[in-house]
Amino acid sequence: MPVLGLQFDGPYGVYHSAYDDFFWMNHFGDPGYRYHTLMSQLWGVLALRLAKRRPAPLRLRQLRQ
Repeated sequence: MPVLGLQFDGPYGVYHSAYDDFFWMNHFGDPGYRYHTLMSQLWGVLALRLAKRRPAPLRLRQLRQ
């Protein structure tokens, strides 16, 4: 199964917590929302490029029983 994982890691050491609210993100997690903006742009460009590509050919073999 082809998978692509795009993420940023931060120095604050949390993934999700009870403190994930606007105040915490604005002051500690991503002040200025630079990483949020960059990740949105990255996913958007990736989606547009994948939409233009031809799908990969599927070579399915029938299973014999």
